[in-house]
Amino acid sequence: MTSDHQHGGSDQPERGIGSPSYDVSSLDEELCLHVALSDEDWVILVEREEYGRVDSWDEYFAISKHLDGYCFCVVRDQWLGEVPDDWFDEDGEPLPEHQDENGDLKIPDEIDGSRVLGYKYGGFTGELSAEGWEPVMVPHLTPLRVRDALSQLQWREGDFGEVWEALKVLARRSEEST
Repeated sequence: MTSDHQHGGSDQPERGIGSPSYDVSSLDEELCLHVALSDEDWVILVEREEYGRVDSWDEYFAISKHLDGYCFCVVRDQWLGEVPDDWFDEDGEPLPEHQDENGDLKIPDEIDGSRVLGYKYGGFTGELSAEGWEPVMVPHLTPLRVRDALSQLQWREGDFGEVWEALKVLARRSEEST
């Protein structure tokens, strides 16, 4: 068992699809990418680990489609609660009644009406949530607007290259699917 186990398949968002080695010095500010996204689905561009006094969590800089353009936001996995200690043996492995067919922790379908998507940091996680963050809307994907969104969402400016490269990957995928 690992603490980063994610319940599989297409339910899991794609994480970190960009490349951190992108050279941003030659970007044309007039360059505009066109990305086809389904409405209201978050696509993760980059991630970071944040720390509190007693714990840590992953946050993701994500994009979704909006009526008038695109929406950037910081999202994180919805926390659905800790996995009970008595689900594991003394070696930290799931007890047989709490194992799936591969011997990993069996993930319940839902908890308190929320769909469970994974197991991480000792607890169950659900859908991506933007709770606590005000989304940044942009009509077009240009380098200047993406940099502005990073700044407004208090994200590391140094991640711009990875974000822009991830957007270029999405734009290429959009072109290929049309």
